[in-house]
Amino acid sequence: MTWNSRLAVVEALERAGWTGDTERPLEILRHPTGAVWAVANDLGDCGVTTPGGGSVDLPGDVADLVVIAAALAASGQLVPEVTVVCDAEGHAVPHTAACPAGVQVGEYLCCGAELGRVSAPFTCERRIGHDDQCSPTPDCRHESWDVTGEYRSPAGWVKSRRCNDCAAELPAITEPGSHFHAETADEPVAAVEDPDAAADPAAWAAQLDADGLQPDGHSLTWAAGEQPIVRVHFAFHKDMHDEARGYLVQAVGEALGREMTAAAF
Repeated sequence: MTWNSRLAVVEALERAGWTGDTERPLEILRHPTGAVWAVANDLGDCGVTTPGGGSVDLPGDVADLVVIAAALAASGQLVPEVTVVCDAEGHAVPHTAACPAGVQVGEYLCCGAELGRVSAPFTCERRIGHDDQCSPTPDCRHESWDVTGEYRSPAGWVKSRRCNDCAAELPAITEPGSHFHAETADEPVAAVEDPDAAADPAAWAAQLDADGLQPDGHSLTWAAGEQPIVRVHFAFHKDMHDEARGYLVQAVGEALGREMTAAAF
């Protein structure tokens, strides 16, 4: 399940028994159990207020749909796969690079009768109801991947990768190198607050671990014990700088790790 489409989120909410306010269906959500989620989106920044009175604030680069998906996961209603897709400047975009707007309408019209949707937005998610005959299947762009192994070097973390979509082994990457020194590579690294040091993967991993998160390349899994609650994947534009990727991942990880854990337990 991807959460970059407003329609995909609405459908998931319907299946989970959630209903939205008539005029603001994704801002005030109610469940038959009595749970209520109030989702705020103010001047590009977004957040969620939990039933227990806690709150989560995320930067404007993160789509409010990600906040909603995380909130539902923390409530135990869903175990979603959340995808954040970013352009070269680091802004969240509503569709993947393999899903151009011109293709979406044709795909939707092919599936619309079965799914009962007759209005925009038209998204590639509409292919779920049949055998993917709306359009030719594009070559895999390796936009989402997991780390299969890693080791520390003087230049940084060297990570081997495998594509989540086609399972192809991808070239290893090293990230980032600017904060590593051979003589201190094995020393314990404490969590840091200095923004200039935020790209240090060891410090970043330590902070996420303290928050109950495990980094997996540019993916985050938030779990209660061994049970995954929400998994966030990141698919970045090829021209987006590694440091910018790290900052965006960290922003999502810190918000989910701290506030969502406190809200759910």
